[in-house]
Amino acid sequence: MGRHRFSPWTVLALAGVLSTLVRIAAPAQDGGERPEPAADQAPTDALREEYFVVEQPATAAERATKGREESTDSVGLVCCRRLALDDGWQVEWDVRFPAEETRLLQIERHGSTGTSLVWREMRPGAGRTLTAEWSEEGDGLIVREWSGRQRREEELPARTGAILPLHLLELLREDTLADGRLLVFDPLSRSLDAVTLRTTLQDDATRSAELVRDDGTLAGVWQLDGERLLSFQWQGGDLRARRISRDEYRERLEPVPDVARR
Repeated sequence: MGRHRFSPWTVLALAGVLSTLVRIAAPAQDGGERPEPAADQAPTDALREEYFVVEQPATAAERATKGREESTDSVGLVCCRRLALDDGWQVEWDVRFPAEETRLLQIERHGSTGTSLVWREMRPGAGRTLTAEWSEEGDGLIVREWSGRQRREEELPARTGAILPLHLLELLREDTLADGRLLVFDPLSRSLDAVTLRTTLQDDATRSAELVRDDGTLAGVWQLDGERLLSFQWQGGDLRARRISRDEYRERLEPVPDVARR
């Protein structure tokens, strides 16, 4: 776990969050976003949880080390939740990189009162909080960011519509997006990025969904079996996340410090 050849801020380019291009209706502002999961507010059958371990291939030197059997190193953990609400749904991603003492919480709420995103980055002595919601006119995304004592706010024009990152993944699960260009909000860069969706049906009936930027670089890959997310890759590189059981997730999480509560 001690080796890490990456920075979380370069690999956490979640596309977090995925007929014809589905345009998000731009409703009025949702002032009810919650920065923490609210899984205890719904019955068990209204909650979907999935768990993943983020792995990085071991170097040749590490594989040659005496007694070294593993071909990959575990460098991160991800818990993905979908919660049914009375008027919609909420999706949460909890991402942890223990070696970096870094945690990311990403939450999207979609309901009759609006659509919103909350993004929180946490490290010892540092952090960042970002929120995004549609303008009252419905033609722009209002983005607010706090980092220490600094605060900034801007409105990103989106007259033709855009997709929040976790909503994108939900649409991929439902298999309701046709291949083509999409406009997706990136919380890291506070920008709306144009990407191209390419889907492939595998021999075992699983689907691969790939997002490619205009410059040809990879923005994300998801392997799905129906609505089940089997594995994913945030962007080009050697980091991969694979699905694990709840028990394995808890076992791996046990020694991980909780950065959020420091």
